[in-house]
Amino acid sequence: MPSTNSTTNNHGTGFLGNLEPSIKRFPYQGKRHFNKIMNQEFKRRLESTDRIEKWSEWVLFTDIDENTFTHNFPEDSEHKINDWTTSPASYDSSLCLLLARIALLPHEVASGRFRWLLISALMPMGLGRCIRHFGSAAVYGTGGVKQPDSSWAPRRTGGNLSKIPTVVLEVALSETESKLSSDVRFWLNQVHGDVKVVLTLDIDREGPGIVLEKWELRDGYPIRTARVGISMDADKRVRVDGPLVIEFEKLFFRPVGDAREGDIVTDTDMLEELVTEIWEIQEFVEVPEGC
Repeated sequence: MPSTNSTTNNHGTGFLGNLEPSIKRFPYQGKRHFNKIMNQEFKRRLESTDRIEKWSEWVLFTDIDENTFTHNFPEDSEHKINDWTTSPASYDSSLCLLLARIALLPHEVASGRFRWLLISALMPMGLGRCIRHFGSAAVYGTGGVKQPDSSWAPRRTGGNLSKIPTVVLEVALSETESKLSSDVRFWLNQVHGDVKVVLTLDIDREGPGIVLEKWELRDGYPIRTARVGISMDADKRVRVDGPLVIEFEKLFFRPVGDAREGDIVTDTDMLEELVTEIWEIQEFVEVPEGC
């Protein structure tokens, strides 16, 4: 996501407008054709002599109206899509666009490690069991449906069972800045205010660099409220701009209770662990002895 902007651009009613030209586009021609294209793109990545990290993760299908989408990708439950891709994806009913993903390792490692990091930050408060991890279960909004990379909510809000996340995580490799912008717009503008915080994690493909951003809705607009840059200097030391803080009430949808509770802070040591594992899979750093 462009670091010079603190707000996302508005692309009308849809949220998948203005995606990068590097994302391959195919007119939708039915479920069999969809599966064929996805298998074909996956094989091309496996058989390529280039490092797989150079490939785009995303494949965009155009001209798929809402009735066709609903018929070909039936709803399994309120928040899941049956027989879709196994990776996070999005459908924009306003623009008739379906975005599917072929998972790359840095993306998956980042998502998995961040889940561990969040639970680790909650454990000292005794709240590790009070949060529900929805994973990439799909959520329906006013203009489509989307699967995040990870999502969380309190197990209960106001005595009721929570079914919509309050915090979501979206991960992207560095070619997909506008993809992260579209993610932010969906979660903050199209899910009726249930999602309070969107975290974006942008991974540099070319070298050890990662940017974590926090986005929230202010006066009807998505606003970046925090940015943490993480890099490595010439002496191989990790540089972290600062901790990432998620306000307690925005995650748990209630005020702080006892003295142990407070804002969720992922400190510099935790963030260094996160990025180191990502950089290991990118082969920018070596795996330490004993692991």
